[in-house]
Amino acid sequence: MVAKQPTAETDKKRTQGRDAASEMPEAVSAVETPHQRIAERAYRLYQDRGAEDGHALEDWLQAEQEVLGEES
Repeated sequence: MVAKQPTAETDKKRTQGRDAASEMPEAVSAVETPHQRIAERAYRLYQDRGAEDGHALEDWLQAEQEVLGEES
């Protein structure tokens, strides 16, 4: 079986959905959930440690405490 080569038309159809998704209003994409803020903080803790593996749970719990503590 020989695979068909994409044509300009099929390539255009394939990317149409992506174009629509990239045009979402910024207000929707700018909203950060607590989960996202915790994940970002936990990653920062990981980076600050020198990207040393083995502390994911510790980083997550610390980040969770910091982020959720800010919301109170």
